[in-house]
Parts: sequence; structure tokens; C-alpha cells
Amino acid sequence: MGQSTDRGSERSFAALQDITVPRLATAEQFVVGVSRCWDAFRADPDPTLPWRQLAPVFAYMNVMGALCAFDAAFRLLSRDRLRTLEFRDVDSEPLGIDEARILCGLAALQRGKPRAAETALHGALSPGGVYALLPPLARIACILDGSEHRLPAWRDAPPAPSAA
Repeated sequence: MGQSTDRGSERSFAALQDITVPRLATAEQFVVGVSRCWDAFRADPDPTLPWRQLAPVFAYMNVMGALCAFDAAFRLLSRDRLRTLEFRDVDSEPLGIDEARILCGLAALQRGKPRAAETALHGALSPGGVYALLPPLARIACILDGSEHRLPAWRDAPPAPSAA
């Protein structure tokens, strides 16, 4: 398994408008797809739905240990009331800014750069939300890396959030 072949060695927030999910590396598609599904499942009254529906995908990618970390991450995201990450619809092709922030953060954590991960998430969450989310993201990054699912690095920082 362990296919980390990225379809591009680096990503850039400056080129975000040109990044689509079908053109992402397998590991990136996994992270974005699982995140979009988990986000959609949060509205369901059955808290086991993400586990039941997504476990086969985790098994296929050989990263079952990341299932708990995704659950922890999404539980934390639902608690951060100042702002939460926005995920696009499951079948949407464009990559969203917050989805890119997650990919950037995971890639930075795989490279041992927690400050870069913190910077990637800073504009999307409250400071407390960022610090709470880093441990489950680090676990996801480590498990993906351990199964040879290396995410492409991001060469620039995400843009500052707009004052809306």
C-alpha cells in the first residue's frame, strides 16, 4: 500500500484557485475526503456514523489508528465557538482554504515543523482551538507518514483571514 506519490512536490496558497481534489495526491484526497464526510456526518444524531461509514477507507489506506485522531479533531472543532473550519461538499472539486490549511498543517507536522502547522491554522481557529487541534493532527500526520503517505509541503503561509 503506502502510496505517497504526490502529483506535485509542493503546494502553494497563491495557486489555491487552481488546486482541485482530483489532482491531489492520494493521501491528500484521503484527508480532504474524510474531513468533508466527517463534517457532513456531524449533523447526524448517530455519533457512530463516521466510524461505521469511514472505517473501510481508513483500512484501505492502512491507517486505522488515525480514526480516533480524526474523531478527536472533529470533537474539538465542534467546541471552538469563535470560528470553525469550513469544509466543502463531499463531491466538490475545488479545494477550500480551510481544507488547504489542514493539508498544510499536516504536511508541516510530518516534517517536524509545529510552528508552521500553527501558522497554517491560526487564521481559521481561535488560539485555543489551534492548540487543542495540534495533538490530534500530529497523530494523524505521524500515522500517515508511518504508512508512507507523505503529504506535499506548502511553500507559503496561508493568507490572513478577511475581516468580515
